[in-house]
This record gives sequence, C-alpha cells and structure tokens, in this order.
Amino acid sequence: MQDSATLEQDDSTARKDATGSFEKFDGLCESYLKQWDRHSTIRWKKRFTLDKAHLASEIFPRQLQRLLFLPEVQQLGEEKIHTLLVRSSYKWMGDIAALEAKVVSRLCSDLANNKYQFSLTQNMRKV
Repeated sequence: MQDSATLEQDDSTARKDATGSFEKFDGLCESYLKQWDRHSTIRWKKRFTLDKAHLASEIFPRQLQRLLFLPEVQQLGEEKIHTLLVRSSYKWMGDIAALEAKVVSRLCSDLANNKYQFSLTQNMRKV
C-alpha cells in the first residue's frame, strides 16, 4: 500500500503529464488553424446564392455522380444529365448542412459549454 506522500507525488506527476499533453494538443490546434487558413479556399470566398447563370453551368463534378457512368443515363441527353447534376449539387449541400447541424454543432456546443469538464484554449475553440 502506498503512503499519502507517494500518492500526492503520483497525482502531481499525472497532472504534469496531462498538462504537457494539453499543451501539445494546443500546439497541434494552432498548427492546424494555420494550415487551414493557408490551404482553404471556401473561407476566402464571399457567400453567394446560386442564380440562373450558375445553374446554366456545371455546378457538380461529373466524376462524383456515379450514375453518369451508366450507359442508360448517358443516353438521356445533356439536358437531363445537367438536371441530375444540379439535383446532385443541392443534395450534396443539403447533406453537408444536415451533418453540421446534427453532429458538428452538437459537439461544438458540448465543448463550448464545458460538458467535458476541461477548459479549452483559444486555439482549440477555433478548431
């Protein structure tokens, strides 16, 4: 059985290890933010609403719509293929919004409201 001095020393060592890990995680968050800002394109573009000009262009990459590889779909013609691509684009955007609302927002809220009983640094909160 360990005496109280040994237990306090073990607890102190564990806290130092956790603090080191926390500081390392904070550094990783800061590095991630810098990398995101360097490589991200979406944050640097102004928000816009799709208008008729956008809808006339190809707004969804063909290679992501696997149905286009089917001969039956290819025979439908460009107008119907374009309609399929527009619908695919809207579905893609809707799925992303739903995922953010259901998962990301809840997790961020839990972290911001200290549900996990540890405080976050500013870098961690930004990630």
